[in-house]
Amino acid sequence: TSTGQLDATAPTVSGSLNAIRYHDFFNSFVVVGTGGAIISGDNTTPTVRTSGTTANLTAVDYDLNASPSYHVAGDGGVWLTSANDGFNWTVESDKPAGNVRGIAVKRDLAGPATDYSVWTVGEDHLVQMRPSQAPTGPFVSFYPGKLDFGFLTLGETKTLELAVTNRGRANLAVTSVAVSG
Repeated sequence: TSTGQLDATAPTVSGSLNAIRYHDFFNSFVVVGTGGAIISGDNTTPTVRTSGTTANLTAVDYDLNASPSYHVAGDGGVWLTSANDGFNWTVESDKPAGNVRGIAVKRDLAGPATDYSVWTVGEDHLVQMRPSQAPTGPFVSFYPGKLDFGFLTLGETKTLELAVTNRGRANLAVTSVAVSG
């Protein structure tokens, strides 16, 4: 009889597990957690995998039509992909900013399987999108998505960090900066 839980021989990892994505076409799943933990497999053989990171992994998505099909994200903008149902993982260099809490992948069906867009959501109301075709010009992103200075008295100062990143393929020239609000 089934208890609705994995049996006692299922692998364990230290820390917590944060997200799961199941794909019914291939009967496969990927579970992600703290310390870079990834467990993948089918309904009968869950296995701990090597992720290539020790970051807290928080989100996973799957698109059957995309290559790679599984995408995982986590703290520090870590982004991993797997083209073989979660058995092997690649740490992507074109990572999102900040700590990611959700990820969605969608293939552009008009192009090859490698044409897919990735959306991520994270802390500080940050929503980011990686288009299916990387911009040929500069593409600026900011982290965090907003700066909250709170209430300040006249003459009081407060310093907050803002990371500005060029995610495009051409050099970005910043000629001026303006503050408003």
